[in-house]
Amino acid sequence: MTDPSAGVGVLAAMAAGMISFLSPCVLPLVPGYLSAVSGVRPAERADASLRRVLIPSLLFVATFSSVFILLGVGATGVGQTLQAHRATLERVAAVVIIVFRRSVRSSPPRR
Repeated sequence: MTDPSAGVGVLAAMAAGMISFLSPCVLPLVPGYLSAVSGVRPAERADASLRRVLIPSLLFVATFSSVFILLGVGATGVGQTLQAHRATLERVAAVVIIVFRRSVRSSPPRR
């Protein structure tokens, strides 16, 4: 089986992300998100320094991204472990299905 995402390069992924960020659906939301993340009200935004807005925003993005990166790494590790033990898991699943099927057959009908 081939990986459908193998041909996608980093630059293509970054370009797609930039296009989606600059879309008319997302771009107008950016000032509100920056205000919420940095704690600077929209009325104070003109007087706030770039550092006061940028540092909390980047910290938020970094922590938010790290959570999802760690979740992805964990899911990949679980998937690789399950793939390595696939034959054993298939046998266990077959036994469970047989046991459940026999218990359904042997149970008395309900009235």
